Amino acid sequence: MNIAIEASNIGSGGGITHLREVIGFVQPGSLGIKRVEVWATKEVLNSLPDRVYLKKNNHSLIEKGIFGRLIWRTFIFPGLARNYDVLFLPAGNLVVHKCSISMSQNLLPFERSESSRYGLSLMRLRLALIRWSQKRSFRQAKGVILLSEYARDRVCKTINLPIQKTRVISHGVHTRFNFAGTRNYNRVNKIVYVSTIDVYKHQWQVVKACVLLWDQGFDFNLDLVGGNYPPSLKKLLNVVQKYPQYAGKIQIIDNLKYEKLPEVYQESDLFVYASTCETFGLTVLEAMASGLPIACSEKSSMKEILSGCGLYFDPLDVKSIAGSIQKLLKNEPLRQELGLAAAERAKQFTWQRSSHETFQFLSECAVS
Repeated sequence: MNIAIEASNIGSGGGITHLREVIGFVQPGSLGIKRVEVWATKEVLNSLPDRVYLKKNNHSLIEKGIFGRLIWRTFIFPGLARNYDVLFLPAGNLVVHKCSISMSQNLLPFERSESSRYGLSLMRLRLALIRWSQKRSFRQAKGVILLSEYARDRVCKTINLPIQKTRVISHGVHTRFNFAGTRNYNRVNKIVYVSTIDVYKHQWQVVKACVLLWDQGFDFNLDLVGGNYPPSLKKLLNVVQKYPQYAGKIQIIDNLKYEKLPEVYQESDLFVYASTCETFGLTVLEAMASGLPIACSEKSSMKEILSGCGLYFDPLDVKSIAGSIQKLLKNEPLRQELGLAAAERAKQFTWQRSSHETFQFLSECAVS
């Protein structure tokens, strides 16, 4: 069986991480796989491991931006795709094939209440186009992979997708994040939030919650780590500027390399996550594996990942966020209990399992 992976639209950290790890753990012999070929940008291809069974392919149109990739997927790649037994579309792109397996890694297009947070903007239009394209892709696919039961429920209900053609396969966590058992739970000097600064991530709400705690005399620093959607970064900076007395306690860290993230978690004492829309929440899983006590949004798929190993809050309620953080700040035994429990639960999420389940599903679809 020959498998093609059309990944021309993958460019974000999470998408690259998934592709790299899933490909890296393929066991071709056990699943009857002869060859896996990936079509992607040069940047993505360079991040993938070298394997005997793997061929990395690029086309000039893939490097020509959104319109070049659209021409590539619409007019060029469909002809090439006929040479493969199975076509895997990890970005949910629309490519007609006799055996295509699509994947949803972005829940925003299917959560209209969340996409509406972008107002009248190009981003909201982009999400609408993605929803239209992925709706067609998922319906014509032989199988669809989703990252959580919550995501499967939302997508299937939104586009009337038959649940029997779907499979939930969660992400894994790299062993570089594994808890070494040396974390010090007796103090909280630094709270960290790792995620893109965006309208549905609510970093400004976390800042306001921390201000309430600083006003009460708690002493800690807040690091906000990740890229940004410019309008959301502007909103965040406007909130930060309202509290000049605490400016020195807030650090916004952009463009941090993925390889540096284990150090960020190791140097932090508490993790906070305030998203209202997540198909999975990979950075939460990384924080779990790192043994961090976690205060987390109660929305979307988060309880499915973190389970009972953290404290939850309403990300739209500043006092609720502050309350959960305060409980962790004041209770060292609770911090240790939740941190150790999270690290233990994270062991269930491995890339080896994710890779095996993914290619097993591709194989099942090929013979069904």
